[in-house]
Amino acid sequence: MAHELISREDYNFIHKVIGPQLQKSEYADISINSKTCYINYCTIDNKDPISFIDVIVLVCGFGSGWTGSSLLGYELATLGYQMTMVSMLGYGNSDNPPMFTWSDFLEDAIYLNDWAKKIFPGKNIHWVGHSMGASIITELTLINPNIVASLTLLDPVGFQKRNFLELGLKFLANGIGHARKFSGNPKWKELKKFLPKEKSPFTFDRIRQRIRECNILCNDHSLKTLRKILKEKQVRCMYGEKDSLFTRTLDCDGLIYVPLPHLWHNTTMFGSDLTAKEIDNFIFNLIK
Repeated sequence: MAHELISREDYNFIHKVIGPQLQKSEYADISINSKTCYINYCTIDNKDPISFIDVIVLVCGFGSGWTGSSLLGYELATLGYQMTMVSMLGYGNSDNPPMFTWSDFLEDAIYLNDWAKKIFPGKNIHWVGHSMGASIITELTLINPNIVASLTLLDPVGFQKRNFLELGLKFLANGIGHARKFSGNPKWKELKKFLPKEKSPFTFDRIRQRIRECNILCNDHSLKTLRKILKEKQVRCMYGEKDSLFTRTLDCDGLIYVPLPHLWHNTTMFGSDLTAKEIDNFIFNLIK
C-alpha cells in the first residue's frame, strides 16, 4: 500500500490535516472591465495559528493550476507556514480571462494584485513564483510593492531571450527528465487523492492564451522589471541544477542565486522538500 512507503507521521498529516483542506478550495471574484471573473485558490496550514507570522503565496508556471504546487505547499506547511496556492486566470478551475495584450505579464499581475488585496488585506505576503510565475510576481512587485514582503523566483523563465522552438524543446526535455525521477512519489500519490479535477490549460478556449505566454517567455522583459525592483525588495533566485530552461545567471547585479542539487525544472514537485527548506531559510532570516 502507498502509505507503507511514507512515514506514519506524513501519512496521518496528509489524511487528517492537509487532505481535508485541499478539498475545500475557494473562489474569489475580481472585476475586470465590468465583468466578474473568479479565481480559484487553496489555503493549507498545520493548524497552529501561532506560527503564521506571515503568509506565503505560490504562483505556478506555464501549464499549471494550483494543484501543481500542492506538494511544495505541503512541504512548507509542515514547516509551519500558512500556504495559499492560486490558479491564475485561464488555469485550473479559475475563469478564463478577458482579452489580453501580447506584450508582457502586467495584466496578469494586475489581476493577481486585485485578488491578493481582497484575500489578504494588510498582510505581509512572501511570494513564490515558479517558472512563468516568477515573471508574474516580478511584475506584481512593480505595480504594488506594498503587498510584497519577499520574492522567491523558482527556475524563472521570461528573463532571458531565446528562440520559440528552443523554449518548447527545453520544456519537453525537462518534462521527460522530471517524469522519470518523479513517478511513484509516495507523498504525491496520497495528496492526489484529495485534489480536485482541474480543467486542462490546453482546451480550445485557452490555446490563444498559451501562445501569448510562450511568446512573452521568449523575451527578457521580466529581467528589465527585476532590475528596477531588486534594490528595493528581498529577492532570491533558486533553480534546479539540471534545469536547462534557466541558464544559471541573469544579467542583474545583486541577485542571489541558490542552486538546488540534482533537481530539474519542476522544483515544486520532485525535490520539493529541498526547495521548501531553502525557501524556509530565506524567509526565516528575513523575519527573525
